[in-house]
Amino acid sequence: MATVRNAVISFSILIILIIGMVTLVEVTRRSRQLVTSQMEFIATITHELKTPLAVISSAAQNLTDGLVKDKLKAEQYGQMIKKEATRLSITIEHYLLYSNTNTASRIRPEVCSIAELIQAALKFTEEEREELEFSTEIILPKDPVFVYGDKIALESVFQNIAQNAVRHAAQGKYLGIFVSVEFAGKRKKSNHVVIKFRDRGSGISPQEQKSIFEPFVRGKKRFSIKSPVME
Repeated sequence: MATVRNAVISFSILIILIIGMVTLVEVTRRSRQLVTSQMEFIATITHELKTPLAVISSAAQNLTDGLVKDKLKAEQYGQMIKKEATRLSITIEHYLLYSNTNTASRIRPEVCSIAELIQAALKFTEEEREELEFSTEIILPKDPVFVYGDKIALESVFQNIAQNAVRHAAQGKYLGIFVSVEFAGKRKKSNHVVIKFRDRGSGISPQEQKSIFEPFVRGKKRFSIKSPVME
């Protein structure tokens, strides 16, 4: 009986050790993957912040050196600085929003107009779409559509998706936004709004589709439009 008992104990300890080793290997793998993803995310932030800062710095330097003497040209430089400063502010707000996503106190739900959210996203990408000669198609229901949610978060989502379509599917030169109301039941409160963003780019590979909702992940086939050049 003692031999059997010792064998069972030894076998149980062996199983626990194996489970522990497997868990340790998996945690180590996930930790390495997270570190790699975080490094890519930091690189993305650096790039996104450097672009508007470079434009602002270049324009300010030209104005300071007195290279711009024409009043109309000076106004154009002022508009460029204002636009890039706004872009920088929005970018920072997006990253701050992401860092507070899991904080319940950060969420401030309110009644939001879908049309206004879409207009904000279109305005955010207007110059890029005009520069790339994008064709834009918007289809909304006849009646106004409202949702209850955090307006800043929803604006961030809409702007981010629209910007991704412009930057990473530029070869398609198309952005479509389609809104519909689906009736899931007889009660009105069971209805829900469906918003679809479409582009005509190359799409996301099946392998990367599994990771599109994971934080810090960027696709391998990505590119951005060139930053404005200050003359």
